[in-house]
Amino acid sequence: MRLVDQALALDDKLAEAHAVRGLLIDSSGRPGEALEPLQKALDLNPTMSNAANWTALAYYALGRTREGLSILEEVVKRDPTYGPAFNNLLLDYTWRREFDTADGLVERVARIVGTNVEVRQARGNMAIMRGEPAEAIREFRPALAENPNASVVQAFYSLALASVADYETMVAAGLPEHRILGHAMLGAAEEALREIDVIDLAATFQPRALRFIGIAFNRAGQHQAYIDYIEKRYGSLDGLLQEVGLDEAWNTGYLPELAYAYLATGDEESFKRLPPLMRAALDKDSDDGGDNYLQQFDEALYFALSGDEEAALTAIETALDGGYGIAYALDSHIFSGLHGDVRFEALRARLAGRVDAERASLGMPPYRPISNTDEDRPVFVH
Repeated sequence: MRLVDQALALDDKLAEAHAVRGLLIDSSGRPGEALEPLQKALDLNPTMSNAANWTALAYYALGRTREGLSILEEVVKRDPTYGPAFNNLLLDYTWRREFDTADGLVERVARIVGTNVEVRQARGNMAIMRGEPAEAIREFRPALAENPNASVVQAFYSLALASVADYETMVAAGLPEHRILGHAMLGAAEEALREIDVIDLAATFQPRALRFIGIAFNRAGQHQAYIDYIEKRYGSLDGLLQEVGLDEAWNTGYLPELAYAYLATGDEESFKRLPPLMRAALDKDSDDGGDNYLQQFDEALYFALSGDEEAALTAIETALDGGYGIAYALDSHIFSGLHGDVRFEALRARLAGRVDAERASLGMPPYRPISNTDEDRPVFVH
């Protein structure tokens, strides 16, 4: 930041310096403050694609998704070859299940640039959000081979791997939070906890990282350890909620796992604060046009934690109808009260069949999940 400020002191008309200043402010968790220098950059250079893309991301971080979408559409209309805005726009379209619009955009860009990394990433993202993880994996592998450090590709690749239960590859190729999840799903609790000890949360997308960390702790039966982890890093539940909001997260982020941990340890007061926040996050996603199976699955988690088993089952069914296929999902401790229910077991069988069909198309054998070692699961009755 010091060098940027020095450059602006010498020449306040440097659009690039204003843009970088805005990016640095946004990266420090202050998207609202970032808008002023980003807008200054665009006033100086209205066709500056990276500044416009960063401005859109700041709006998304503030929960102002429609403003961010409008900017991305304008950038891609003007410059369809600018990869970051193209892929961010595709993510928005798939979040809304606007697949026809997304398909048209991808093919228009592909005619201009060919099948490059960005086009493969876009096709992979659309495939996974359609519920076609094997096809997504076939697109992501060459994209990652060309650009191994593409974090967005790594994230969606890991989502596809989770949908075929290829946790070994997730551990080898995923981001740090995905390595934690992969170890947890393989039953390697000690390895997961070692990864948790060294992860740099500030370098991650924290709502997702904290969710996967919670899954690892809760699957290992270490519910209080998860709460302690949160309190050590954020001071308190209030500190966490203030520092790691959900505006830029899809759906409910870390809230379901933290709610489960509070309930499992008997902290009803803290537990009761979280389902209303989950409900608010889901409602906001819907109001912003969100319509995807990840959102629908988080509806199921919300209803399970709220003690509404019928609504939870309906939400699971809706998520599966929409393409949901994450292999470990219905083994979640949050659904412990549904185990043995005829309708729930039928949904589990349906999910298992989908996972095995996708694995078969990749030449993999049927999946056999590792049992959760946590035997003392609370039942949600409120």
